[in-house]
Amino acid sequence: IKSTERFYESDAFLLIAGAAGGTGSGAMPIMTKMIKERFIDKPIYALIALPFEHEEKADIRTIYNSATCLKATYLVADAVFLVDNQRYIEKDSSLINNFAAINKLMVEPFYDLLCAGEETKAKRIGAKLLDAGDIIKTLKGWTVLGYGVSKLPVIRLPFVRRHNYRKKSTETIKGIQTMDQAISNLSLKCDPKDSASALYLLSAPVEEITMDLVKELVDYLGEVAPRAYY
Repeated sequence: IKSTERFYESDAFLLIAGAAGGTGSGAMPIMTKMIKERFIDKPIYALIALPFEHEEKADIRTIYNSATCLKATYLVADAVFLVDNQRYIEKDSSLINNFAAINKLMVEPFYDLLCAGEETKAKRIGAKLLDAGDIIKTLKGWTVLGYGVSKLPVIRLPFVRRHNYRKKSTETIKGIQTMDQAISNLSLKCDPKDSASALYLLSAPVEEITMDLVKELVDYLGEVAPRAYY
């Protein structure tokens, strides 16, 4: 592991496995424990893909393997990301045999998360910047991910006034709709009100982000997950 390029710049480990099989589900807790013992200064995160509904019905060992994997991994990992395969099929039945597409949907939320704190140009660094420390502080125990996207116009007309009340209202509504989309698309069905901690990452062109938008999103997240530390 130490020979990996730029290893010493890494902030954490992320191990990925399916819960239903015998190889990945069995190796996950063992590898997590071994890496945690050797690299005590870096948190270890596990991403576990839960089986499809038809897999659970076809073989009882699928349920046993999943339960054993989840319990053992939870005891040694700093956080466990749960991703339910069945959730993606329910949204789009055509994905049932398209594992590449499902895998893409699983990892999509990680891109901006992994980029957090990497900006080096001073003019692009905001007053409030999310970095690895914020993420590590939030991630503990069972964890789910959500991802929302709002499309922006590619071309802006030069005569459109940008800083008016109507535009600010539109930006806020669009931001809340995007957060709603992320919460609706959580990787595992759950009630956000039960969350002990929550974190949201807003990634957008600098001209699209305002303090009003950030404040509204914080307030809205507080309503959705009232018990969460964020």
